Amino acid sequence: MRQAAGSSWTADISARLARSGPIASRRRVGTVAAIGLAATIGYHVVAGNNGWNVYQQKRAEDKALAAEVKTLEEENARLRRHVEHLANDPDAIEFEAHRTLRYMKPGQVTVLNDVEQTR
Repeated sequence: MRQAAGSSWTADISARLARSGPIASRRRVGTVAAIGLAATIGYHVVAGNNGWNVYQQKRAEDKALAAEVKTLEEENARLRRHVEHLANDPDAIEFEAHRTLRYMKPGQVTVLNDVEQTR
């Protein structure tokens, strides 16, 4: 649309705003309110108490705990095998008795090193 000679563009905008009436101003207010609501919701989705950042932290914590559980399950399985071995093997029982309790068979002699005496 071409402007008539002598009219300014500000007068044209003022005329359009004057003609727009209350419905157009309500539409503008509604649009601004919708944008503000969307921005607020977007902020809470990203940085809120249960937002994306917290979700990522919880995911990393879950992975770390899963790795710890796996390590503990492996150690538990190893200790169960050791207990089963001790329960069923008399030689293993005898070895542990010699090593940890320092039990000896009749006629055996124990020689202690200086390192062991200082403990």
